[in-house]
Amino acid sequence: MPIILGYIGFSLNPGFPDSDILTRFFKDGDRVGNNLSEINVLIIGDFITMKELEMIRPYQGLRILYVAEPLLNLPMCSIAGQIYRQKKYNAVIGCISNRGDTHNWVKYPIYRYCTKFTKDSFTETNVRVASMDVNAKAFCALINRHDWGNTRTPIYERLSKIGAIACPGKLFNNCSNEELNRIGNVEYIKKFWFNICSENFGNDHPGYVTEKLMNACLGGAIPIYYGELDEIDQRIFNMDRILFLNQDNTDAIAERVKSLCENSDELVKFYQQPVFCEGAYEEMLAMDANAMGFFDTLREHVSPL
Repeated sequence: MPIILGYIGFSLNPGFPDSDILTRFFKDGDRVGNNLSEINVLIIGDFITMKELEMIRPYQGLRILYVAEPLLNLPMCSIAGQIYRQKKYNAVIGCISNRGDTHNWVKYPIYRYCTKFTKDSFTETNVRVASMDVNAKAFCALINRHDWGNTRTPIYERLSKIGAIACPGKLFNNCSNEELNRIGNVEYIKKFWFNICSENFGNDHPGYVTEKLMNACLGGAIPIYYGELDEIDQRIFNMDRILFLNQDNTDAIAERVKSLCENSDELVKFYQQPVFCEGAYEEMLAMDANAMGFFDTLREHVSPL
């Protein structure tokens, strides 16, 4: 049975329903519907409101929760968070971990589709970083609009005592964002040794990881990352080249950064490690195949209208 897909809960991300993030898995006969009466698969976004929740109460088709935000901590995602906690869905897809015992949890993180890369991008990044002249780089960058979860401010304050941190975003803004807007995050990050690339709330829920770490890694900077990686992420990103930040180790990470900056040989050695694991791109393809299989399963379970 063909999928007729509908969207609700994307008021703060209005471009999502018009994107190909999910429709890339369509086959002949699948299409997007415009109202509840004609759809058999409803995608529920992070920002669903109480009014929208009331609107979809009579809906009898499949409900798929799409996760791209920290549902359990971000107030504007509270309704989606309730749906998540109470399991008021048929399946979940997005920034989550796959669950081996069920097919209705599908990992398809933002970093899979938000950043442009090809099959050779990971190899080329590893080669570039391995031969990089570290002395030609600036200290650190932080590119964010806010710090709702206080995952960025403490390390920023500590590292600012070590060197100048370029902040072209709204958070701690101290330089123009013209260049960033012109060349994009990845190219901008290429100028720096380190990149503070924290998630909003660290380990909000298992598997939550966005594009921030991927941007840092493709840019070749050493990520200072507040968040957790699941077993799939760990087969993509070289864990040994990431400085993992948490609420208890800010001082220790700052001291590690300071030590690297004061020892050129150690900085070069740390910086020039492989950024991505061997087989990283194949893991990306496996996520695509898993998502495609998920949509094939949906076709078997949707009801005729």
